[in-house]
Amino acid sequence: MNTVALESEGQVAIAASFVAEPIEQALRYWLGELDMAKPIAFAPYNQVLQQLLDPLSLLGANRHGSNVVLVRPEDWLRDQPGAALDAGLIERNAHELVIALKGAAARGIPHFFFFCPASPRALADAALRAALERTENLVAAQLNAVPGVHVATSAYLASIYPVPDYHDEHADKIAHIPYTPLAFTAFGTALARKLHAPNNAARKL
Repeated sequence: MNTVALESEGQVAIAASFVAEPIEQALRYWLGELDMAKPIAFAPYNQVLQQLLDPLSLLGANRHGSNVVLVRPEDWLRDQPGAALDAGLIERNAHELVIALKGAAARGIPHFFFFCPASPRALADAALRAALERTENLVAAQLNAVPGVHVATSAYLASIYPVPDYHDEHADKIAHIPYTPLAFTAFGTALARKLHAPNNAARKL
């Protein structure tokens, strides 16, 4: 299917701070089950801000579809020496993300923003865990009141579809695919549920 056709009918466009393509199988299945089947497209790797800021990007041009943003905040530290904690860097990236999402949502495209679970290694570092939790809470508080933005925290994902062994340390290290197939299945199911909720509410009204 060509780009023009995709743009005209809308699609589920996904941008992530990690390699997120493994989520597609479960998401496609559940969208079909919910009578919401649409093309699914992925933005280039780790281009979240660029996708939100550029009106001609995959997300920016998706005028009749739904945009999905998947972020694992510890990924902002991935290129730092030893993945050292830099609270200032986390805060700056979070601030830029909020501004970019508000601007993108103002174009009238619904955005579904997910905070994805941190790695066990990050959670074992008390200072880093606190910084990540604080970031999620602050960003969620700022975005919850923005029309057209639907926010899900990592705690939400863990509560509705818990996966005890969710992290794939080897794949995360070599290919930046941080989750197991079962975890991606759970995330795809949760995402389909979120995508369905606004449509379901509209039907009830």
